[in-house]
Amino acid sequence: MKKLLILFVITVFTINLNAQEEYGEFLDNAMEAAEKYEIEEYNTNMKYFITAIERDNVTAETLPEIFYEKYLDAVYAGFFYEISLSDEFRKTVFEFADYGANHQNAKAMMILGFYYNDWRSAEKDEKKSTHWYQMAAENGNPDAMHFIGQFYHHGILGFEKDKKKSKFWSDKALESFLQQAEQENEEKDLTLLGLSNYYLQKKNYEEAKKWALKTTERGNIYGIVSMASIYMIEMNFIEAAKWAEIAAAKGHPTGMMLMGSVLASTGNFQEAVNWFQKACDAGNQMSCDMKKAYGSQ
Repeated sequence: MKKLLILFVITVFTINLNAQEEYGEFLDNAMEAAEKYEIEEYNTNMKYFITAIERDNVTAETLPEIFYEKYLDAVYAGFFYEISLSDEFRKTVFEFADYGANHQNAKAMMILGFYYNDWRSAEKDEKKSTHWYQMAAENGNPDAMHFIGQFYHHGILGFEKDKKKSKFWSDKALESFLQQAEQENEEKDLTLLGLSNYYLQKKNYEEAKKWALKTTERGNIYGIVSMASIYMIEMNFIEAAKWAEIAAAKGHPTGMMLMGSVLASTGNFQEAVNWFQKACDAGNQMSCDMKKAYGSQ
């Protein structure tokens, strides 16, 4: 009887270990797919993960922390890289983020900010979104700190213009991004892109390009988009076109908008409108307005 009990424990342990290896594989694959804007691969692996935890009756509370954090990373990346949140994932995303937010997890709070800022969702709520961005900033998320700094700088989304508060949050964001980049040996693209975004807002374009370029070496879609954006601001349309074309070819909404912008800037209005239409259809709201503006040219 004792031998049977030991065999049962070993069997259950092996099954649990195999299941957890499966969780990690799905989430690692999803993260890699998000960075390269491989939407089908991303959604497939996220679906595999959700199916696996449902099969194993695992919840946010019972999922081992390492996989919980990996799941948050994958969801965070999906929002950051402009991958539309599938309706079949929405319930799980909310439940896991809500659990984390109630346990002072800044990344989970930021995800709730993204969640309520999703214009495609019937649950879009600007007040809830900015509330969770503020909470995420106060709990140490550097992207949220950067957001709050920009809100104060521009006086938007219920934040009154305040140079001191804007500088306070922007400085905290930079400090946090630099610390994370050092701790991660500059291996995590989201941190490097956060630095690039910071320097872009500060109009330090060389630093912005430096950090974005590091991520393009790994094929990161947002790094590619960032390079196109920076060159557009510098009015270097030849370089902007090179980067925008890569992102547009992958179907990235902002990449397609930038491709349209490059073409419009060089007088090719018909082709520009075609790209704005594609970007608009993919969910880029600014492109919808730009299509109307350039459609009459």
